[in-house]
Amino acid sequence: MEPQLLYADDERDVAVIRVDVRGLKNGRRRRVLYQVIDQRDLDTGLLAMNRTVGYTASIGAQMILRGDIRKRGLLSPLSDVPTDMFFTELRQRGITVQREEGDW
Repeated sequence: MEPQLLYADDERDVAVIRVDVRGLKNGRRRRVLYQVIDQRDLDTGLLAMNRTVGYTASIGAQMILRGDIRKRGLLSPLSDVPTDMFFTELRQRGITVQREEGDW
């Protein structure tokens, strides 16, 4: 089965991550949408799944090692990871997180 599982030099996979949150904020119905669409990097050969999973884990580990994340134990990405810094690190690796916020 191996030949069928390999990509040709010019083929790409795609990873789509979409987080759609709806709720009340200050009594108003609000919606926040985060979206990432990533593709295989043909120059490095890294698949979209390699990039979206591996880069995020690596960035988190580097942030802990640098002291950007100081808490220990089970952490929440929502409250314990400096979001702006994390998204900047992703952008430097060619992954952009799109964010939309509005009423629903």
